Amino acid sequence: MTVDDLINCGTENKPNQPELILPAHETAEHVMRFINANPAYSVTRMRGGRPRNKMIQWSSIVTEVSRQQQSSFRNRTEILLLAAFALQLSLAYSVSFAQTEYGQYPAGAFGQMKVAVLPPVESTIVENGTLIYRANEFVEGNGNTIDFDTNVVANRTLILRTTGLELLGADYAYALAVPIGNFAAPRPLPGDETALGLGDVYLQPFTLGWHGLEWHTTAAYGLFAPTGRFTNGARDNTGRGFWSHLLTLGITYLEQDNQPWNFTLQGRYEIPTKIDGTDIVPGNAFIVEYSVGKSVSDTLDLGLVGYASRQTTDITGGDFQGDSTRYQYYGTGVELQYQAISKPTWSMLISFRTYIEYNVINAPRGNFSVISFAFAV
Repeated sequence: MTVDDLINCGTENKPNQPELILPAHETAEHVMRFINANPAYSVTRMRGGRPRNKMIQWSSIVTEVSRQQQSSFRNRTEILLLAAFALQLSLAYSVSFAQTEYGQYPAGAFGQMKVAVLPPVESTIVENGTLIYRANEFVEGNGNTIDFDTNVVANRTLILRTTGLELLGADYAYALAVPIGNFAAPRPLPGDETALGLGDVYLQPFTLGWHGLEWHTTAAYGLFAPTGRFTNGARDNTGRGFWSHLLTLGITYLEQDNQPWNFTLQGRYEIPTKIDGTDIVPGNAFIVEYSVGKSVSDTLDLGLVGYASRQTTDITGGDFQGDSTRYQYYGTGVELQYQAISKPTWSMLISFRTYIEYNVINAPRGNFSVISFAFAV
């Protein structure tokens, strides 16, 4: 029963011991409105659910103001002050109770410009990238914002091998990415604590690349393995606690010119599985990544990049009692690629890209940057 339900229902319909459910976005004003309209009824803090943060429960401050207890107060002003104080103290230790569950893939994490152009046959790319995410607010499902100051960092090593095999007229490749970070990718949540450790390893056993004169296409299947540390309800996890499938289809146009233009559009669809120790299954997500760039010299490319990530199916499972609003977040920014070394036997590419996020729902809003060093052998 919500505040408005209690205020709007008739006196004869009010329960003997009404239970006032207060989601995270309820304010002291709601409590005061309720008590003003219902001086003889009790107030109970939201309880149950899967705790997503450390908080002082209402039950540990003011669990219930029963009719008998109210008679010991001199007047309702004391009740109002006590209820408002308890709510504010609770919220001071809890940024938000109603939170969500994300998939595994962090949009914009892998290379964007010319990403559908696979390395030459019988060659290997080893890339080391550092991902930095800074957010200063969390946008709830109802559009309200919460102050949320966080800085998280992850480092991942990616190995991509293009074999000499050909399937369906395409080059066959496979990849492996191993992350180490101080949070569970892809998004930190209010109340999360940083703790360095191994994240969830990404395996991409199946990649096909078709190459024309100027057009290049890739299709891939990959999955995230729950290798990171995970305890249900903990705030310092470095893994998400579930397997997740990732389907990818990308296309790149690379102009045949000394200083060519390039355009890339890539779509990913993620299908998570059940979280360990619960019956919760995060919703599927559709991710789009795009870039438009140009070579300004023999060694330097500049471009505009962006991404959009949207939840496409609802979270399922009776254990979940957070915010079920489907999340989304968009980002746009710039990318720089510098060919530092180019020799017949090996080469090194330095890449930097950074994004500013917008149009965010039920997710943190911040800035995302990636700097990487890729070696081709």
